[in-house]
Amino acid sequence: KTHCGSRCTFCPPGRYLETPASFLQQCLTGSRKVTKRNPKPDTAEYEKRYHTYHPSLVSRAVHLLRDPFDNLVSRFHHEQKEHAKKGENRWSSRYSNDVFGFRRWCADEDAKYGAAERDADWAAYGYPADLPRRFEGVSCHGELFRYVQWHGLAAEAA
Repeated sequence: KTHCGSRCTFCPPGRYLETPASFLQQCLTGSRKVTKRNPKPDTAEYEKRYHTYHPSLVSRAVHLLRDPFDNLVSRFHHEQKEHAKKGENRWSSRYSNDVFGFRRWCADEDAKYGAAERDADWAAYGYPADLPRRFEGVSCHGELFRYVQWHGLAAEAA
């Protein structure tokens, strides 16, 4: 199982801008949990291993489309769960699990990466150079861009 590229959350364009080739490479890469070779007695220790598959092994793909706003909320809830698992109470207190926490999460990401968005070479990835200007006033625009880019590249990869 893979999810392809451009999936980071709360990240600058340098981490999510993809070419069709880099996206496909991520689609062909998956991870699995394997038992370590010399585990301690009576315990199981695992490690994550990555493997890249040859494109000829892929005969079909499943491409699911969701409402973009439902997807945004789902990604916010996923972040909630991940930070709670790690015991990161500061994150949970800043981004409460309600509409106010969601809006703050979006606003913080929009503000944090504005300079990186203005400095990114959008044209190198086939996007208009003035794309950051078009983001102005759009809440959670980084998340929305990643959603649109992911589905465009997924359709192209198929």
